[in-house]
Amino acid sequence: MEFVISIYSDLYVPFLYVCIDSIMKNHKDASVVIVWDDISDKEILLLRHHFQSVTFIKNTQNIFHSDITVRIPLKLRFWVYYLKNTKEKTICFLDSDTLVYKNISNYINADFDFLFTWKDEKFPLNVGVVIVNNNDRIIKFFQLWLEKIEQIVENKKILKHACLTHGAADQQALVDLMGENDYQSGFTVKYDFGDIRFKPVSCNELNQTNSIPINSNAHIFHYKGGWHPILLKEAGYSAYRLQKQSYEMHRFWENRLTEINDTLMHDFVIQAADKYITNVNWGNIDHETRGILNSEMLAV
Repeated sequence: MEFVISIYSDLYVPFLYVCIDSIMKNHKDASVVIVWDDISDKEILLLRHHFQSVTFIKNTQNIFHSDITVRIPLKLRFWVYYLKNTKEKTICFLDSDTLVYKNISNYINADFDFLFTWKDEKFPLNVGVVIVNNNDRIIKFFQLWLEKIEQIVENKKILKHACLTHGAADQQALVDLMGENDYQSGFTVKYDFGDIRFKPVSCNELNQTNSIPINSNAHIFHYKGGWHPILLKEAGYSAYRLQKQSYEMHRFWENRLTEINDTLMHDFVIQAADKYITNVNWGNIDHETRGILNSEMLAV
């Protein structure tokens, strides 16, 4: 299985560290691909250094837009490109603000083409987690999905309606293509290019967007929307993210990021010291009587 994650801003880099690390902890043999744009060279350098087995691809599919309600759905441009250039395999597309808490291999088999997650809420679908068994029919379906998305984002009135009714243009387009089916069980939809077998899985299992205890049945947590200011800017809890329900997930994510940062800094300093220690003649260094210790300067 291959995990593909898209990220388009330095702001979300902390999420990416946690996401990649969680995949590698729970899927040691899986390959991970990061599609990035609008990320600083420094951040990419550190990410490559820390996750040396991960593939980083700079996005060239022209999805830049100042409006995130347009920019985020257009990630389908890269998804289509990637599916066309990938051998047949199982691919899990993830948002960068997800965390893989448990191995999800038990959900993967040959009885579906397109796995999506749903919930019994105002916005029933969330495409922060999408899994496909890649084939020619899936590629054509994604092309059709992208066409629908582009039609929606080109019209501000239709885009606004999509965001109000289904939370995003890509989710509205997906509902339009699948139809208003009962998401309790799998179903098949016929298209001009062939049949697509859809497999719905509850968000409670593969895309938990709510604040819940960690020891739940959730295999993937999705720190979407209201989580961002709490985790990235130390903002207070809100009416939608109450402290009592959110505290456990909050601390779990922060602890994972702290662990990664500690490891990253330790490795960075040790490797830098190993690289340059032979360039330093410790016996002939002049220093002020009240200067700092050589070891302190080495750490700097």
